[in-house]
Amino acid sequence: MDGKVGSGTRAALNVAASDRVRRIEINLERWRWLPPDLGERYIMVNIPEYRLRAYEDGTPQLEMRVVVGKSYNDRATPVFSDRLEYVVFRPYWNVPPGIAAEEIVPKARKNSDYLDERNYEIVARFDPDTEALPATAAHIDKVEAGELYVRQRAGRHNALGLVKFIFPNDYAVYLHDSPAERLFSRAERDFSHGCVRVQYPAELAAFVLSLQPTWDPTRIDAALHEEGRQQVALGESIPVYLVYWTAFANESGVNFRPDLYENDPRVEAAMRRADSSQTEAAAESSEAG
Repeated sequence: MDGKVGSGTRAALNVAASDRVRRIEINLERWRWLPPDLGERYIMVNIPEYRLRAYEDGTPQLEMRVVVGKSYNDRATPVFSDRLEYVVFRPYWNVPPGIAAEEIVPKARKNSDYLDERNYEIVARFDPDTEALPATAAHIDKVEAGELYVRQRAGRHNALGLVKFIFPNDYAVYLHDSPAERLFSRAERDFSHGCVRVQYPAELAAFVLSLQPTWDPTRIDAALHEEGRQQVALGESIPVYLVYWTAFANESGVNFRPDLYENDPRVEAAMRRADSSQTEAAAESSEAG
């Protein structure tokens, strides 16, 4: 910190109080979308804040930075909730077919060693027991056509890192480790294809598995670094909330964050339509009376 008023601070100071109030109203509306009881143990990711918190009995037990989806090219992390059901240590990365066709196939055609250098392999289906196929030109063509698939072998350089946390959903989004640790030092952290990369995967695994006594930190460390792929079901699923607070309160007061995906205007427009409908309904009721 240099004590100077930078462009970001200047822009924040120039926001009108009425705009701040409206931002708070928009986020209060978002709170209405959540259930009144979030659960005894749950995980919440605030996308615009790039932050994950894990709670037990309403008290934060764990907090960390996250990387979320890009704000362009339809890579935004979706806002929804589901339940975490299992953890996979040393996972494969099953590359989404669109990413394989658009980003991997062109590079594999230019460099015959590209797939092997990056631990990619071609498979007939996304199944942990499926054997890899040779990276022939014909097989690469079938990847582009969506007839074959690409996965990345487990290991430190896997795009998912050493562990992923699965809450099955229609968006194919989950929490996972990341080898790109440098990104967590950035102030703005929208770099993923939609999934949420977590800063401290071992600590999150310890929280998630804390109700299973056999999964102590020593065993978790071994699962991360020494053993093969293994999937661990939770004894009790944990609610996961991917939320979008551009204004929120904590012990330091009211906080505001940039509208990363420009969602606030859409919520505000919906609120105005609802207000207008209620006003019209009230007027019709008054006239009928």
